[in-house]
Amino acid sequence: MKTSAFMFARQTARSDTPFSPCGRIAVVASAIHYRKLAKTEVRRNDRVLEIGCSSGLATAVLARTGATVAAVDCAQEQVDLAISRCGKQPNLTIARLDGRNADLLVGIMPEPTVIFIDVGGNALLDNVAYMIRLCLRVFSPRLMVVRSIEYAGVTAMIDSLETLEHRPIRRISRRSRSAFLLRCLIEQSHSDKADNRVFTIYRLHALGTAPARRRVAQLAADPHPRVRRVARMCLDDWGAVDRPLEPDDGGT
Repeated sequence: MKTSAFMFARQTARSDTPFSPCGRIAVVASAIHYRKLAKTEVRRNDRVLEIGCSSGLATAVLARTGATVAAVDCAQEQVDLAISRCGKQPNLTIARLDGRNADLLVGIMPEPTVIFIDVGGNALLDNVAYMIRLCLRVFSPRLMVVRSIEYAGVTAMIDSLETLEHRPIRRISRRSRSAFLLRCLIEQSHSDKADNRVFTIYRLHALGTAPARRRVAQLAADPHPRVRRVARMCLDDWGAVDRPLEPDDGGT
């Protein structure tokens, strides 16, 4: 008998693994199952971070549990719809925020016990994995719920799991906010996706510290023309280089 991706995720997620940075991860493909978990798996004393709230359907369910909820989306029109749907509630914060901004996620919800991630059910697997890894580097929730058709499909095909003897994803220390932010951005700047590297360059430019400038200078030699263009533009703004920009081909 076949096991659904959701049930498989629940059966194989090990909360007793000593090095696990997250209690368990549930992976679903459908919005219906996603909202069902929002209703059944969240406790009143939980602190919930929802990344990719869209129009607020799951957000409304999360807020009704009585938990403290912070919901974010990168699109202002979706944020407006979510606010209109959910109204003003003392336990709910809805904000426009790109989920790649790890420091801003920490600012809006420092220690979430539950994280819901839906960056689009049809989002590519690498985009979903990027957000999962980022959250595990920054937070230690007891539960993470991820909606992704590709990820659910891959999870359903897993036949066995190897028990690891070390923690594969370690949480970044937050003792210093500036050091924490720089560490996050440096890691993100090594993403395989050009869009993520470009995003990070703008954040490094805003940070403006010496290590941030050194990393931007390195990215000025990136293989992708768009990354090089944006990096050199930022270096020009700092007065570090004086050379023409390359045309942006718009690719990733």
